[in-house]
Amino acid sequence: MPEIGEPCQQTRTTLFKLQARQCRFIVSDDQDKAIFCGSETQEGSSWCP
Repeated sequence: MPEIGEPCQQTRTTLFKLQARQCRFIVSDDQDKAIFCGSETQEGSSWCP
């Protein structure tokens, strides 16, 4: 199984700032103020590699 790296600090974003082709993986512990990964996703996916 490939090693999964830490999401980039520079691409993290909030729900309302997410754009098309940005990863929707929640990286924060606070579910009320969720912060999403925001890295570029693969075609047809909501997640980055």
